[in-house]
Parts: sequence; structure tokens; C-alpha cells
Amino acid sequence: MTDPNLSAGRFNAVIDQIEAGGIPKDRLHHLLYTDLVDDPIAAIAAMYGAFGLELTQAGRDAMQHYVDANPRGARPVHKLNLGTEEMNSRDRIAFARYQEYFSIPFE
Repeated sequence: MTDPNLSAGRFNAVIDQIEAGGIPKDRLHHLLYTDLVDDPIAAIAAMYGAFGLELTQAGRDAMQHYVDANPRGARPVHKLNLGTEEMNSRDRIAFARYQEYFSIPFE
């Protein structure tokens, strides 16, 4: 079992580096997994735009071809065992700063 406090500490160290300017904020783009799943082309286009890049029509078409050729419903659903309520509560406390900093919603 992974210690959530140890893992969260590593994430917090990265946040500290971002806040201290060691990792320039303009070199980062925050992307929620749900946004990527809901509309992958729009999510990637937004990421390109955040870095001043253009997602060409050829790029969009290639990504759309991949999405169409690999539908999510064509493979088994991946089910996670999220553990007990006690474990989840402990993990939420440990990762609270990360979740708040990156505006990650509760699921």
C-alpha cells in the first residue's frame, strides 16, 4: 500500500516549485481527465492554444480518426477499487492541497 502522505508530499513539492517560480507557470497547462474524455479534440486544441501553437486541421482530422477507430465503449470498463471510506477520507486529506490547487472536483 502506498502512503498517501508520502505521495502527496511529492505533489506538494512540485506545487511549491511552481509557486516559487522554479517551474514557470506559462510552461504548464492544467487539463482535467474528464475534459479529455468528454471532448478530446477540444481539450487538446485548448492545450495547443495555451502554448501558442495551432492545432491544424490535419492534426484534428488525425485525432478524430483515432477517436473514431478506438471508441471507449469497445473495450471493457476499467473498474477501480477505491478502498474503504476511511481510506478515501485519509487520502482526500493528504491530497487536499493538490486537489484545490489544480481545481480538481470531487468525484
